[in-house]
Amino acid sequence: MYRVSKLGKSYRKKADLVLKGLSFDVHRGEILGILGVNGAGKTTLIKLLLRALEASSGKIEFVGDDLSKIPLRKYYKDVSAVLEGNRNVYWYLTGFQNIEYFGRLKQLDDIKIAEKADKLLKTFDLYDARNQIAGNYSRGMLQKLSIIIAMLDDPEVLFLDEPTLGLDIMTKKAVMNDLKHLAEEKKTTIVITSHQLDVIDAITDRVLVLENGGIAYIGKTSDFKQMYSENKYTLAVNGTVDRRDIAFDNYTIEERETTTDITLNDISRRDINLVLAHMLERDYEIVAFSKDSSRLEDIMEVFVQRDRSKDAQTFQSGIR
Repeated sequence: MYRVSKLGKSYRKKADLVLKGLSFDVHRGEILGILGVNGAGKTTLIKLLLRALEASSGKIEFVGDDLSKIPLRKYYKDVSAVLEGNRNVYWYLTGFQNIEYFGRLKQLDDIKIAEKADKLLKTFDLYDARNQIAGNYSRGMLQKLSIIIAMLDDPEVLFLDEPTLGLDIMTKKAVMNDLKHLAEEKKTTIVITSHQLDVIDAITDRVLVLENGGIAYIGKTSDFKQMYSENKYTLAVNGTVDRRDIAFDNYTIEERETTTDITLNDISRRDINLVLAHMLERDYEIVAFSKDSSRLEDIMEVFVQRDRSKDAQTFQSGIR
């Protein structure tokens, strides 16, 4: 869908680059999360992909064509965005009137607007509120309405900035499920930024992590979590366990109804093998064994606080 090559952006001096030589692809039908601390360049990257900013260097291709040469009207028929902090709807209009107004701006005829509105309002569970004034909507309802408007003309790509910020738990889950449905069923490509890392963790296929203007990681979300998770493993054993049979010092143990869970903290691969061999020699039945995958929020904390004296290694896994 997108191919980004050696992309750079500077707002002032050439040496003062906000983004430095970014190269990555965005695949059709995937949900890509963009992560990074404040000031890492997330918003700048989104604006470059939306053509709200011009790159200082490098190239962006969209479906094989140079993005800078695609007429804006043609490009925005394929791409929509819902940006945090922007007024995306008119509060004095009803939900349906907002859809109708923006649909006409997109040069859709009224019949198509009505058909799309009916379907999307039901998908996002907003149909019963379609004739209510948008100013009376909750924050979650306004966010859903904004996404519906963005989806009216079946865009190939949807950019979302903090789509679940301020939503209650149930509404947030509903929006997350709706976004996954769009990607899976309609093959909509979704690029999302959010400080709510549980959202990124739950719905993204891959993450792109920005650091100091460059790409510190791009690849599967699960691989990123595995890469920066602590060396913590859990094994479940049938029955009870004699603590003297655990050939390791840094562990916690939890006895359940029929099994015992042993969590091994900060353990090397060599010591894992020793612990497992020791347990098997004593005829314990190990029914489950796994490396703990921490929450993405915990992983990002480890990632940000890792030894900054070492040169950051750039990972380009997952690029097809």
